[in-house]
Amino acid sequence: MVKINPSLMFSGPCGDAFRRYASLFGGEIVYMLTYAESPLAREVPPDWRDKVWFARLRAGGLDLTGGDVLPRDYETPRGFSMVLGVANADEADRVFAGLADGGEVIMPLQATHWSPRYGVVRDPFGIRWEINCDAEPSSTRPDSLSEVREAKTSSSSHTSCGTKATEALQRQEARSA
Repeated sequence: MVKINPSLMFSGPCGDAFRRYASLFGGEIVYMLTYAESPLAREVPPDWRDKVWFARLRAGGLDLTGGDVLPRDYETPRGFSMVLGVANADEADRVFAGLADGGEVIMPLQATHWSPRYGVVRDPFGIRWEINCDAEPSSTRPDSLSEVREAKTSSSSHTSCGTKATEALQRQEARSA
């Protein structure tokens, strides 16, 4: 069996990011090595030696790895989201607020057709997160296709609500046909 673990690259704030993630996700940083402690200690600028060469965070049954890359090698994250499934609306509210603090809300946390709380945020470290409450939606969920589409496009910079949204739209369109 293959195990897939995401690895996030940063331009200097990996240590701060992983400490925030550990706190928000109830995880533990099981390994963090700075450039000064690494084989590359002599090859990086002096102001880079305290940056993270490699880190591993264990949370929710997943290992998240990452590190800081030199500015010349850094690429802004794009084309993906980290999706967090939480058990209830209170947990969604807490995690969303923690990731949004200092970051950018792309789609406010709200009820959707598939979830009582779903939202998208880019944290202050440049990582895009989708927060999805895995609990069943309440009776106040959108029932019409137009309400689902509105939830999906409530922010001009948010173009995809993920697989669950796509499946919900496809089911609604099939019923409407």
